Amino acid sequence: METHGYSLHNRQSKVNGGKIRQAAAFSCGYALVATGYTSYFIDEQGNKQDATFDSATPFYNNYSVVFLNNGFGLLNHRFDLTIEPTMEHLGDMGDNGLLCAKRQGSTKWEYVDANGETKIEAKFDGTDNFKGGMAIVYIGSQCGTIDKNGEYIIQPSSQLGLYNMGEGFLANYDSDV
Repeated sequence: METHGYSLHNRQSKVNGGKIRQAAAFSCGYALVATGYTSYFIDEQGNKQDATFDSATPFYNNYSVVFLNNGFGLLNHRFDLTIEPTMEHLGDMGDNGLLCAKRQGSTKWEYVDANGETKIEAKFDGTDNFKGGMAIVYIGSQCGTIDKNGEYIIQPSSQLGLYNMGEGFLANYDSDV
């Protein structure tokens, strides 16, 4: 049993009486808090929102990736589930409005929009979120980059060890440096 955690305060007083194991910064007017095995959001007055999840991410680009009943879904800042929690995995909303996703029972990753519609077909063994208009993708042990249409910017290669820095910059691991 947990015997320690955070309590939540605003400028005037203590907001909650329970133990919080995680608290995130405010985004879109809400902060993510977690107690035990439940995650939820509070507004700037400390009011708990009705939606609760097994876990969730803070809002990023107006969306939160949530986990409920063994599936990942997507929640918008108005607390509507735009993707029901049925995905095996779901990345954060990229800067182009796409999320990397792996559907239950699939062996491949794809990119979907905020409604769960496939925008780049499931053909990757691994994916990263879009930053700076590109995403790193993996085919076997090779990595490369794609644009928002799924076209390769850099063809997959086993010679690459890429990190997407955003703003159109990539770092490539080079063992000779």
